[in-house]
Amino acid sequence: MPTVTVRVFATLREFLGRKTLDVDAPVEDVEGLVKFISERFQSGFKDALIDPKSGNIRKGFSILVNGREIEFLEGLRTKLKDGDTVALFPPVAGG
Repeated sequence: MPTVTVRVFATLREFLGRKTLDVDAPVEDVEGLVKFISERFQSGFKDALIDPKSGNIRKGFSILVNGREIEFLEGLRTKLKDGDTVALFPPVAGG
């Protein structure tokens, strides 16, 4: 069973109530990780990150595995292994 460190930034922290989370669970990919987290924390977490209609990451959100954007890997099907770090970023706003 892999242990994955999840780092959560900005507004997504509100769902977990913390900056980091060590997940020791039988998750194979990023999609499974998001599902695992959403089942254990506030239900709005998954809907905030994933568009329920398309099943894709919402526009402006980023998920990185070991510093690499999953968009350039295998998307939500990006495989996870023991020791990986997953970072979840909401859209960046500023002015």
